Amino acid sequence: MQIDPREHAPAELYKLLTGCVLPRPIAWVTTMGAEGRVNLAPATIRGATAKRRRSV
Repeated sequence: MQIDPREHAPAELYKLLTGCVLPRPIAWVTTMGAEGRVNLAPATIRGATAKRRRSV
């Protein structure tokens, strides 16, 4: 499958990209609230899903 980005609107390209790139859990992060309740959540990388590319 070949897709020419010049033939598609930015919104269509974004939808295609976010449908292909899933967040990947890279770590489990835990926190503890003031009442002592523990929360566990995955930390993920989502850099590939930006609408506009970052440049330096």
